[in-house]
Amino acid sequence: MRALLLAALLAGATAVAQTVPDAALIARGEAIYFGTDESLARPGAARVQGAPIPPQAAACVACHRRSGLGSAEASLLVPPIAGHLLFNPLAPQTGQRLPWPSRDRTRPAYDEATLARALAEGVAPDGVALAAPMPRYALTRGEVAALAAYLRTLSTDTAPGVTDEEVVFATVTTPDVPPEQVDDLLRTLQAFIADKNAGTRHETRRRAQAFRTDSTMYRRFRRWRLEHWALTGEPHTWRAQLEARYAATPVFALLSGLSYDDWSPVHEFCERARVPCLLPNAWLPPGREDFYSIYFSPGLAAEADAVAASLAGTSEVVLWAASGPAGTRQRAAIATALARHGVAVSERTPSAGDVLVAALPSDEIERRWQSLAQPPQRVYVLAGALAELPDAWQPKDAALRARSVLVTPLACCAQAQRQMARADAWFAAKRIKVGARRIAANALLAAVVAVETLMHVDDRFSREYCIEKLEHNLENVPPFTAYPRLAIGPSQRFASRRVHFHPAAGSRAALAEGAVGDPR
Repeated sequence: MRALLLAALLAGATAVAQTVPDAALIARGEAIYFGTDESLARPGAARVQGAPIPPQAAACVACHRRSGLGSAEASLLVPPIAGHLLFNPLAPQTGQRLPWPSRDRTRPAYDEATLARALAEGVAPDGVALAAPMPRYALTRGEVAALAAYLRTLSTDTAPGVTDEEVVFATVTTPDVPPEQVDDLLRTLQAFIADKNAGTRHETRRRAQAFRTDSTMYRRFRRWRLEHWALTGEPHTWRAQLEARYAATPVFALLSGLSYDDWSPVHEFCERARVPCLLPNAWLPPGREDFYSIYFSPGLAAEADAVAASLAGTSEVVLWAASGPAGTRQRAAIATALARHGVAVSERTPSAGDVLVAALPSDEIERRWQSLAQPPQRVYVLAGALAELPDAWQPKDAALRARSVLVTPLACCAQAQRQMARADAWFAAKRIKVGARRIAANALLAAVVAVETLMHVDDRFSREYCIEKLEHNLENVPPFTAYPRLAIGPSQRFASRRVHFHPAAGSRAALAEGAVGDPR
């Protein structure tokens, strides 16, 4: 009896082992998908219309994207290849969920043999030829099996933070932010979410009448819930705080946020946990562009970089920055950006003939200015340290006004007011009085973008597909902020890169007016 029981257990274990791909096989498939596997480096491993292409161009992710749910570029439509779609028949009820022309045809399910044929010969299981841009691959049977194993892992489950009833977001603030600015941020997001949950955007009615009700529009109206993750202490402690918060309450994405300190711990958490971070007010983001974090601009470092690029023949500037740990990190980021152009930083008292770079709130700049015996020749005010819009920089002191230039990614004056008109109208309608209009408008835009993006995410709520749709949709969202133009792409995570120089009214620094810099 024991022998029979043992044999049955072993047989069951063998069956499970045969049906569940091992981690090594999936990892190999992931490397093929992302173009980093050695198989794609072999001569002739991938070709397009007979011409060999390099591994990165041959990577599946380049067209089918990280979600495996496909993409579109001009007239070229790339079908989804996530396993739950690829290895099932394309029938009318599933085809309608995919971009045209997929919904106008059916096909049998792929298996590993037909997948191998499609990769090698460009022919689907029903004999239909694949589009010419699809590469032809020379992969072994084992490599195809590995790729198939990885495809079965793509977009398989509903993301954490999503239930049948609600989608949970979090907004992150750091301890350096003034409480009144945190309040502006939270009141904006909470009012928007309350408005959405009340049905004033008519999601249920729109869903009932939409052509794509059962296709790409998400299938059930879900309420939104916002968590406020207020970080405390030094940045090196934030990772543990974020992980604890996420373990207690998983969220679908981070929505907006606010920090003048180092945002790297939040960025790294999002990349590790694969949590989208949508347009935070972050003035010290990391310089690298990964996948899950989308920023308005590169922040203070880009503004300092633009200043340095404009200082021909200047080898040193005087820097004013905030005190305390956050100010120390701001000074370091600014000094690093200036040093790339051979410009050194001094923190001595500025005097006549000096160039001053100020990364402080407006009132603190004016307070320090009053104590100077000899005012410097030029003052560059970095807008990343300000919560105000550019036209709010109008110093009372005539000498400061005459010498100062605001360095910002934002539009100025009349253009900024036009850009902000929608946000101002919304704040008025909701009877929300905000002190930091720039921060509140940015938060409002982040919420609008989240709504517009999730409207096109199917019922699995893939985080990766959410970001991929945002890459297409962000530049089409009506303006709510003073940024002249916002757009991202597959390898671009800073939505606005240009830096503008706006002299204060009556400034003698008119030569800088309208100048722009590109930190790239």
